[in-house]
Amino acid sequence: MDLARCLNTIGCFAVTLTAGFGCVQKPGPDVGDGFPSLAPGARVELVDVALAWPLPAGTGVGDGGHMGPILDCETLGIFEPLTRDDEPEDLCAALTVTAARLDPCFRDGAKEGCQPQLRLVVQPVFDGVARDAALHVFYAIDEDVLLQAVARMIELRQAHGDSGQGALGVHPLLVDSAGRRAVAAVLDGVIATARLEHFTQITVHGDDAAWTFESREFVDGKVSAFETHRQHVLSARADVIDISVTPSSGSPDEFVLLLDEAAAAAAPHEAQQIAFDRAGRVENPDFHDPGTIDCATCHVAAPARAAARARGTFVDGADTFQTTRHDLTSSAVFANPQFIHAFAWRGTSLAINQRLVNEAARSADLLDARLTEQGVLR
Repeated sequence: MDLARCLNTIGCFAVTLTAGFGCVQKPGPDVGDGFPSLAPGARVELVDVALAWPLPAGTGVGDGGHMGPILDCETLGIFEPLTRDDEPEDLCAALTVTAARLDPCFRDGAKEGCQPQLRLVVQPVFDGVARDAALHVFYAIDEDVLLQAVARMIELRQAHGDSGQGALGVHPLLVDSAGRRAVAAVLDGVIATARLEHFTQITVHGDDAAWTFESREFVDGKVSAFETHRQHVLSARADVIDISVTPSSGSPDEFVLLLDEAAAAAAPHEAQQIAFDRAGRVENPDFHDPGTIDCATCHVAAPARAAARARGTFVDGADTFQTTRHDLTSSAVFANPQFIHAFAWRGTSLAINQRLVNEAARSADLLDARLTEQGVLR
């Protein structure tokens, strides 16, 4: 099947709901209607800005209210295939949104200021199992649209009777089809006013031990024909850390020592602690962003620090992200150094790394302050 037929088969260019409605873009909420009335004491919590979907039971979005493909097959064809073992048309048919993030201040150190952003994570899911690959789609959005979307997420959560507190996991509103449709309506409303800026991809090379990170920009409404960045990651073993990143980071906060179990075990504890602190800085959004650190280094920080903790006693340095309001617990899966995703599924295990949790906490606090200024939170 060629790409055009694949596009016609799997659905719309924009987000669609697949709950018996077919390939029709569903209207989102009217963001011009103003803010909902929230109960006194409401706060922005981690789950209001970082949403993880449960895996569909079947292949792709199925009929349970999951959100469907974000980019058409022809656009995806600019990249290498997400996996080496699946046909392109099968990958397209299997794509589903597995996570979303709302960020009031996405920074790129190469540029001034910051931009409100919606990020969607899309993965191919076959028979209830996610391939070890992901597509990240970045939308620039207006602040007022973002604030109203977050307020509506709080409204939905309150109506569901959920406090939103605790560690991140599958979002409580997304465990059933009715909740998934409600959340999708909010996000559709955001996308309707958004500007697609760029997308990145993590491609798996068939053995769940090697990946390629790649990114593309949108220029004048079209995908750039030029490769903007590509990195390769190899994690040779699942039992001990043995990770290589090519090209290497080049950052003053590189922690390559922690990526080699044999080298780290032979190094003085002081040298290991320095590398551990550097990895902690990489996980701290107050220090690094996509303009100051490369994608692969950011993604391997979690298994690097997990391997260090398993090897000895290390103390979080002063530059480690901290908060007194949010639960910063991340996934335990990073004891396996072949888990490199920040916020995605690998097989049937959800990976949520420390960098993602820290970013969600920062976003929640910034949005909490803005909604309080607006009088929405009181």
